[in-house]
Amino acid sequence: MPMVPGPLAALTYGAIKVAGYALFAKGLNRASARSVPALKFGLAKTAIGLVGGLAYVFAVVLALLPDAAEWRVYLGALPVRVVAWVIALSLFYRWRERRTLLLGAVLIGVAWSYAIDGVMAMLYKILPGMQMPFC
Repeated sequence: MPMVPGPLAALTYGAIKVAGYALFAKGLNRASARSVPALKFGLAKTAIGLVGGLAYVFAVVLALLPDAAEWRVYLGALPVRVVAWVIALSLFYRWRERRTLLLGAVLIGVAWSYAIDGVMAMLYKILPGMQMPFC
């Protein structure tokens, strides 16, 4: 069952998410010839994901899947991550008219979110003070 992370874990998680999403925006800017502020995108995507993630944890995981295996919790977050990426990319890149590009960016973004969580999971296991059951 998820629990509240310690301050070090929460700050590290937030900083790595913001940096990771800013890096994603930087690459997407190059690929799409756009000039979205990378740090602004990183902060916004992190906030959108945090709201979606908290809603998912409290509305679904704790209510319906309290004893679910961690991998099921991660996999169950897939629709929430898709929606979060659609919202963020639509707000910043306004690609409603270019749906194929939006779909590709969403799929890559979701994979990127899982990759960042994988990095965080490794850090939580090796760094002192970083214990957090899932990220």
